[in-house]
Amino acid sequence: MEITDVKVIPVDDEKLKAFVSIVFDQCFVVTDIKIIH
Repeated sequence: MEITDVKVIPVDDEKLKAFVSIVFDQCFVVTDIKIIH
């Protein structure tokens, strides 16, 4: 299983820093991963 795409959407918030979507093997997508401080 390989990571084929990563999208980072920055958010201007005190604790929440970004949302991330990751695509594995160009078919399996994991969305709404939250990057927090």
